[in-house]
Amino acid sequence: MNLKTFNALPPDLQKVVLDVGRELQQMVSLSTTAEYMMSLDTVDLSGVKRTRFSKEEMDLAVKECNVVEEAWLNMDGPWKAKRPELLSAAKAAVAKYRAFTGK
Repeated sequence: MNLKTFNALPPDLQKVVLDVGRELQQMVSLSTTAEYMMSLDTVDLSGVKRTRFSKEEMDLAVKECNVVEEAWLNMDGPWKAKRPELLSAAKAAVAKYRAFTGK
């Protein structure tokens, strides 16, 4: 549904569309989390050793990723003006996932 069509709906139907969309988003998120957990189980069953980064290693990885983020934010090309907003949305999604899973 495009914005023009949505705005043409009465407020009670707009609320229904938003509520159903929110529920769908939660279902997709839970489904994706379940698939991710099953994939980890598959890796464990295959005998591949997984490891976790120490806090120092994770801090270094985040620092290195920040360099890539900065380069992407400043690179010419499509969506350049929207990149800060896109990056913020991606980071918010990661934070929400981590809060949900405790990881």
